[in-house]
Amino acid sequence: MGDEFESGPGRLVFDRFDTPGGVRYRDGDPYARELVAMVADTLATTEADSAKLAVFRRALEEDIEAAHWDLYWRLFSSWEGALSPEEIRERLGRVAASAHRLADLSDRPWRISPGAVDVQAAPHETIFPGASQKTVEYDSTTGRAMVWWTERPAGQLQIVQRRQSGWVNWGSNGENECPELPVGTLIKTAYGPFAETWEAVADRLASPPVVTVADESEGAAG
Repeated sequence: MGDEFESGPGRLVFDRFDTPGGVRYRDGDPYARELVAMVADTLATTEADSAKLAVFRRALEEDIEAAHWDLYWRLFSSWEGALSPEEIRERLGRVAASAHRLADLSDRPWRISPGAVDVQAAPHETIFPGASQKTVEYDSTTGRAMVWWTERPAGQLQIVQRRQSGWVNWGSNGENECPELPVGTLIKTAYGPFAETWEAVADRLASPPVVTVADESEGAAG
């Protein structure tokens, strides 16, 4: 699962990511790189000539880096009908094979940041943090923050902050869209001016709510 935030091209609702004690992560997303390259190759070389493909051309050819991520997927959706099922399978098969090979290479070592990470500065504007139950994305200018607490830690997360398209993503998946959060895990979130106090907010999210009921009879007797 994931949370997505849209600010519009050139803007970011959140520009930092953090976990308690700093962030351990791999940066860059070979899968995203391969998918975007395949979108460009498809638009340039496909022999398809559907009306829906023309719609995707208009949306993607002007500035593919600023285009909405969902358009990449929709181009390769049988439901959209822009390409034949056979061409979709062949092209996405090449993307998957290449992305899995690239993710296994040793050229993207694990990094440790003592504080919040500027995700926009990472390759492909993406990082894959290691396991954590408490995470935050926040705006370094306004202090507005989104805090997550998960009942069990995800093995890896995908964090994207792309100013080109204005897309911010908190995803409970690892590389190559591999699900990393156990099914049925409880997730709690909080949004507000929490950039400085987010860890305390996450700690409160970890605790079940306390509900008290006033005794109306005592109020009536008074």
